[in-house]
Amino acid sequence: MRGCDGFNPNQTSILISSTTANPSQLIKTQISPALSNKNIGSHKQKMTHLLGEWICSNIRPLSVVEDTGFKRIIEEAISIGYTCGPIKAESILSSRKTVSKLIKSNASSGREQIKSVLLKAVRERCLVLSPDIWSDAYRQQSYLGCTAHWTDDSWVLHSFEIFCIPFNTPNKKAPNVMKVLKEGLSIYDLVQYMKDIVWVSDRGSNIKKY
Repeated sequence: MRGCDGFNPNQTSILISSTTANPSQLIKTQISPALSNKNIGSHKQKMTHLLGEWICSNIRPLSVVEDTGFKRIIEEAISIGYTCGPIKAESILSSRKTVSKLIKSNASSGREQIKSVLLKAVRERCLVLSPDIWSDAYRQQSYLGCTAHWTDDSWVLHSFEIFCIPFNTPNKKAPNVMKVLKEGLSIYDLVQYMKDIVWVSDRGSNIKKY
């Protein structure tokens, strides 16, 4: 079996199996006994140095090296390297614009999917929403977030934050809270069902009024 650009993966001792059926599953890797612990250690040391340089030069948080998504990217890169052999990073990395476009597309698609679930739940009178106002002290910015809770046909409880919108109105009085809340609910066509929703809050006066 030959891979990209004539690279023969049978010549390597690293055996990697992956699945594309479920993106949430991480690529499973198996290291052949032929690859000694000494070799692994030297590669790991080099990777540690590269990670340190990246974090310092690009001002990234140390926690990024423990991020699940970061590990998935590394494992996918190993899989591509196994199939195609040594290639330049630029050939598989997308631009900022492309990634941004994909994120927006995925977000839009995800909202449509969750909207149908929420509408079904509210029509069956089993949707609970819990709005909350919080502030980012560093940015001096307030937000109105809202978490949805509902049960499916198997009586399994689900929770999902459906929006978090900047609260830019001059004050946090009840009419302004309602305005921002409706802005968020309109994303999922829930404004017309507000009286059918069960509301749970911290009993703040600006929430209780409505």
